[in-house]
Amino acid sequence: MKYIYLRHGLTSFSVENKFMGRANLPLLNLEPETFKKAIQCINDYSVDTVLCSPLLRAKQTFDIVRPHINLNKCTESNLLIERDFGLFEGKKKNERNRALLEVDKSVESINLFRSRIASFFELHEKETNRCLIIGHSAFYREATKLFNLKNKSSINCCEAVILEFP
Repeated sequence: MKYIYLRHGLTSFSVENKFMGRANLPLLNLEPETFKKAIQCINDYSVDTVLCSPLLRAKQTFDIVRPHINLNKCTESNLLIERDFGLFEGKKKNERNRALLEVDKSVESINLFRSRIASFFELHEKETNRCLIIGHSAFYREATKLFNLKNKSSINCCEAVILEFP
């Protein structure tokens, strides 16, 4: 199974290198030009289905790329929502905070998060062979680890990457 994974566009927290999680911030730039390479990747792959996080930044990303990919409908999935960073949402991403959030009770546990990711792919594995997923960085990072995918370990805002499952 292959998917194209598109990370949402830039937000103020992305620019400031802060944990965003479930904070529902809008995109800073709504210009399609910021997604030029991603749109080309999506069109080269000829997607026929779009699955999207229900968070505003992901939905705005779909609205930006939609006219350029000839698909007018996306299906929102709560399983795609970003990891809940609890009290760390809005805090700077640094080594200390990354370590602390893994033991903080307000944060969605990594095991629960990975279970949600596995459920998402299990639910959608037979839907299509050409699917675009619009989501978030932690979801992408943990999916590549969970399924031992040979992709790079992180994804930038506005970037599209092909995920190929064995």
